[in-house]
Amino acid sequence: MKKLKSKLEGDEVLLFYDFLYQYEKDSNHKGYNSRYLSKELRKVLMNNQKDIHKSQNTNAILYTGKTVIADFLKHLRNSFAHCYIQSNSQKACFVLYDEDRSGKCSMYGIVNKALLYKLLKEINKTRKQ
Repeated sequence: MKKLKSKLEGDEVLLFYDFLYQYEKDSNHKGYNSRYLSKELRKVLMNNQKDIHKSQNTNAILYTGKTVIADFLKHLRNSFAHCYIQSNSQKACFVLYDEDRSGKCSMYGIVNKALLYKLLKEINKTRKQ
């Protein structure tokens, strides 16, 4: 997939850089517990998806993997690091994408910006110190 053309705003860049920094610094991406996420946020994450089609459903992130948070964080990290994220300021949402080594889509989602920020903060709180 071609990189998504997006101009992220300053606060968005800082948030995503902070996420990438923590993710890479920890190097152990286990220790998160999805049970501590609110029901609202658990509904957003839809893992174990075999066929990910570009759904237009807002506030749903479909991705491959066996764990709820660890696999989501891996895909999200790739989305940020490889510029597979698009900011839609008119709809106040992000389009997220990731692909596996063969180029097959492994994550796709359209998420309200405030909801993604809330999700990242809550996921961070579930991390065992």
